[in-house]
Amino acid sequence: MTNTPPPFDPNTNPKAAAKAAKAYAKATRPWFKKKRFIIPIALVALAVISPALGGEDDETAAQESKSDTSAASTPAAQEQKPAADKKKAPAPKPKWKTVAKISGSADKQSDTIKLTGGKVRVVYDFKDTSGMDMIVGAIYVLDEGTDLMEEGGFPEVTVSESGKGETILRKGSGEYYVKVTAANAEYTVTLQEMK
Repeated sequence: MTNTPPPFDPNTNPKAAAKAAKAYAKATRPWFKKKRFIIPIALVALAVISPALGGEDDETAAQESKSDTSAASTPAAQEQKPAADKKKAPAPKPKWKTVAKISGSADKQSDTIKLTGGKVRVVYDFKDTSGMDMIVGAIYVLDEGTDLMEEGGFPEVTVSESGKGETILRKGSGEYYVKVTAANAEYTVTLQEMK
């Protein structure tokens, strides 16, 4: 004797029939009506559309504020505005200021430099002098009083081929010096701080 389940008759259990119909409808609906497709497509569409619907960009706002201030600089406009409403001149934007520059073709180091804790970058240019593009170079920014030969250290930049480059450093305020080691190269190394 075999134990086969009796055939399913949806008329005997209406709840089961409703669940089965719902599951069948869900399984057979088109792919673009399923949540796993609709939600990501909606997010992508939102990401594409939102910049177009966003506010004005910084350049447009800056130009409008310039036109507002130029209109206020006429004599009639100056008489109408009290002195307290005059806008202060914007602070100058910080610029990269050179704090040390070293050029040469052999190992060199700079004098003591003082960093104020702003952004610091090293800009370098190494040119091959061997004719075989076999450059060996390293740029260190060390605390004042540190002896590289005695204490060791890791270079901020290691150079192995001709070319220009730059890198940002994370240095706090204090006194430092720059040391460059090089072989088969002429170089220019500039240390700059944002001030």
